[in-house]
Amino acid sequence: MKPAKINIVGMGPGNPKYIFPFVYKIVQNSDMVVGANRCLQNFDLKNKKVIPIQSSINQVVDSIQKNRDKIITVIASGDPLFFGIARTFQRFFSINELNIEPGVSSVQYLLSKLGKSLPDYHLNSMHGQTQDVSKLIQQYKKIILLTDKKHNPQMIIDELIKLNQFNFQMTVGYQLSYENEKIICGSPVNILAQLPDDPLSIVVIERKTECITE
Repeated sequence: MKPAKINIVGMGPGNPKYIFPFVYKIVQNSDMVVGANRCLQNFDLKNKKVIPIQSSINQVVDSIQKNRDKIITVIASGDPLFFGIARTFQRFFSINELNIEPGVSSVQYLLSKLGKSLPDYHLNSMHGQTQDVSKLIQQYKKIILLTDKKHNPQMIIDELIKLNQFNFQMTVGYQLSYENEKIICGSPVNILAQLPDDPLSIVVIERKTECITE
């Protein structure tokens, strides 16, 4: 018998209120659930085989391959195809083997808070890769960057200051949708003094714009 499709579902920016009801149903009907610990903790996984995503994606894929007789669901943060884990799984499985369900991305969430429209921005991810910030700000007036521990807001601000680029307004969003959410807005120099110790964030860079603070 042909194995069931592997579900890859988006759980939104983090707060459980942004998890769509059908996602809970898909997880509930699964035999095996895969995801990062911060995603898994939002679901009742009693009596299910749980595979945490920690470091090696190859090990996770191997576990999935060995359990193709089961109903498998991968829980992704944000939207699975928005610089998400679904793109990684597409390297190992054909689209006919996957059922990808969307979620609200953290970028969508932040721009809604700011009253901004996504098509106005050039979007790039710095997760595990370096972007030439100086080249980006020369090419685009509005930029959104997804950061990680190494390629973080401080690194971006340091680059802007080094280039004497002070005519930019920045917004940095942390822990978006959670109770301890923080959205900082201002010049690069002013934001530098307010940066929390949190590696995962979204950075919005604009020329002469307004933004909302909370």
